[in-house]
Amino acid sequence: MNYKSLISVFILVFISFSLKAEISDYLVGLKAYKDGFYDIAKDNLENYLSQGNDEKNKIFAHYVLANIYFEEKDYKNAIKHINEIENKKDERIKLEDIRKMKIYGLVNINCEEAKKYLAKYMDDEIFDIYFQSACKKDDEFINILCESECSPYIVLKVMYNLNNFKGNVEKLFSCLDLKNINDSDLKDLGLYFYKVGAFDYFWKIYDIYRDDILVNLALERLWFLNQFDAFLKTFQENREKYVIERVNYCRAIKVYNDRTIAYDCAILKGCLDDSENLHNNIIACYLNKREISALNNYLKKHSSEKSVQEAICSYGTYIISEKIYDKVTLNSLSKCVERIAYVKLLAEKGAFKDILYILNKPRNEEEYFYIALAYKKLGENIKFEEMKKKIKNVELLESLNNY
Repeated sequence: MNYKSLISVFILVFISFSLKAEISDYLVGLKAYKDGFYDIAKDNLENYLSQGNDEKNKIFAHYVLANIYFEEKDYKNAIKHINEIENKKDERIKLEDIRKMKIYGLVNINCEEAKKYLAKYMDDEIFDIYFQSACKKDDEFINILCESECSPYIVLKVMYNLNNFKGNVEKLFSCLDLKNINDSDLKDLGLYFYKVGAFDYFWKIYDIYRDDILVNLALERLWFLNQFDAFLKTFQENREKYVIERVNYCRAIKVYNDRTIAYDCAILKGCLDDSENLHNNIIACYLNKREISALNNYLKKHSSEKSVQEAICSYGTYIISEKIYDKVTLNSLSKCVERIAYVKLLAEKGAFKDILYILNKPRNEEEYFYIALAYKKLGENIKFEEMKKKIKNVELLESLNNY
């Protein structure tokens, strides 16, 4: 064999040996990583990267090293290896995983770079890592949120943590697309703003979303601000649509009374509980306002309730004395046990026609007496004689003849 041949053989043997050494480092490094021997893995994989040529192996070696350094909290070296593979495609590597590792590393060593990375690769998970870090949440941070096409969840999370940053809240709120937020989140956001005293933002939520809770909070806020005109307007607009709390009904009634503004007495039900005094108070309200038609409608609506009938009867004498009635009201009074007392009062007042409405179904001779008397005074002699025949009591007949 000549000299040239010996040289060629030597070169081939050397190349073969070198290739085996490179792949050996790679395989040993992967096995060591899998078994938890990180120092051995790092030495072998770093050595492989310094001399290996297989692009796919190098990508995976960088990925493994990035994971090792990340677990060791050596974020500088972790990021160095992530940078080598971040924009390369490999089915063994999940891009979202290495990006989460990178942002986590950056927030621990370089907040300015972390902020730039956030702006470039904004998503919910990358945002969460940055937001939970000690990096500043300032105007620049808000600009990033508003300029990126981030999900409403991200801006909502910032709004829920107003105390965690110092920035332009107004700008942050303005870039929150409220129309694309579901009702549940709008409600939670409104409650949150009210709780932390951010009332300007509470009202902005209230303008586009309302429910029982937010309406009552709005009423409460207006009450404590002594904005009674706005309170009444809000109460009137929402009373039929939402369940107003008892305290706000009572507040509304107080404002009505203080300002002598007419109101539907039925709203007393919202302020008072369902005790036996409820109907008494409502009926008293109608009588005080002399709203006979409204009173009759109320009585008709609750005609099956014994407590309502008892309530109207308790005001019978007052109703007759003040002449706050019509024939419908008298028909209600005709059901009262005490109706004979009302009849006597009507007779004293000369309201004989009204007696006939109350005694439309006479029960005894005394009532027939007053019916007969009414017909006599009204000049209806035939009916008078008919009723007179119903009376057997001598004293009553004598009294009737003497009228």
